Amino acid sequence: MSKLFKLKQWLTLEDAAKRLSTTLGGQVTVADILQLALDGSLRLSVNFVNHAYAKCCRRVPIKEATYQEVPSIENPAITVRLYKGPRTDSEVFEYKDGLVKLIGIYTLSMVGAERLDVDHRLQMETSGPVVTLIDLDGTFVENGDGYIYQVRDIHQDKKISADNSYPAGGLPDDAVLVMRTSDITRFEASLDAEDEEPSKTNTTERENLLKMLGGMALLLAEKGGKYKRGNKPNAASIANEVSELIEHHPNSNLYGMSTRNIREKLSEAIRLLADS
Repeated sequence: MSKLFKLKQWLTLEDAAKRLSTTLGGQVTVADILQLALDGSLRLSVNFVNHAYAKCCRRVPIKEATYQEVPSIENPAITVRLYKGPRTDSEVFEYKDGLVKLIGIYTLSMVGAERLDVDHRLQMETSGPVVTLIDLDGTFVENGDGYIYQVRDIHQDKKISADNSYPAGGLPDDAVLVMRTSDITRFEASLDAEDEEPSKTNTTERENLLKMLGGMALLLAEKGGKYKRGNKPNAASIANEVSELIEHHPNSNLYGMSTRNIREKLSEAIRLLADS
């Protein structure tokens, strides 16, 4: 690994393609990177060169999210759930007050219109069709602090405020897609691990390891603050901290250590400990 690569926090997609071409021993194009990102094999980020505005959102499991029952627009006789922000099948992004300014590098969440932007760029790289789909929930990015940010546009000739903003239909025109060097390292580590023999850990050993993990999460939650949500450990915040710590640990093996994977394992561990 070159010293310059270690010093850099991110690479352009073109430089990332050159790096991976060397790693894989064959030509890797920007289109390959975009396709791998859409497939979920690697993470892309965006550089907000001239900043952007966003709503900061809490990530709340959908079973724990608050909502109101309101009449359906299509059929007032039927009620629907109105959450405090956009939602996926498993989470609700509950809005916090006000707007925040995004400057620098943020990771694409790949749950909203940012995914369509990546697909559009891929189609342009491969002379494909124009992507005309839209995502009404907007564009989402994150930076490892446990929150997710919905990029907002400001109504023309209006004061910059949350009330005068609306969900952006895509990334700003002056935003640049990039790759964090830590994500490149993680992807390379995952390729090296594919040739390794799978773990022989049996079910009992795995459950015991998960229980120990759950116990450590409970211990950390006792300190309160961002590590606790209600009476339970905040798996998302703990996972983000663990992921950041591992990324900066020298010679660490990053295979299987994505923030999402850590969060899922923590949630599983806490459930297993509660049921035992």
